Amino acid sequence: MKNFTSVFVMLLLLGGTTLAQENEGVVTETVVKKTVVRTGDKVETKVVEETVKEKDVLKVEGNDEVNQSVELISDKDESKAVVVDESVSDAENAALVEAKKKKQEAELAASKAAEKERAEKERQALEELKKKQLQAMEENRKRLEKRSKGMAKLRKKKDN
Repeated sequence: MKNFTSVFVMLLLLGGTTLAQENEGVVTETVVKKTVVRTGDKVETKVVEETVKEKDVLKVEGNDEVNQSVELISDKDESKAVVVDESVSDAENAALVEAKKKKQEAELAASKAAEKERAEKERQALEELKKKQLQAMEENRKRLEKRSKGMAKLRKKKDN
């Protein structure tokens, strides 16, 4: 009787596994996104973990049949979790930002001063050129007004 019972249980176990077959496939994809935002002296850090889990179960009914029926069961699970969300005041970063602002202001002031100096030099060069042109014009006028001994002097016309 013991032998019969043990053989019967073994046949049930073997028969149960041969009647229906299951094949499972699990695909898990995890994406971790870290975002750091710096504004002035504050540093905000946020770490988000996105998980997509796909589970496919392939069930085949019957083992001895020629045309077996196949059933595909898909289960998709998406989840988002915020792992780290912190905001920290960063004095070193604030000092760097302030130093950068001061440097930019100093460069701007130096640029303005250089532009003024360049404009002044250009203005002086134009004045010198104008003086030279006036002097050359006066010399040319004197040369043209000077007459030889036989010629009469030029008279200025009077407007009526």
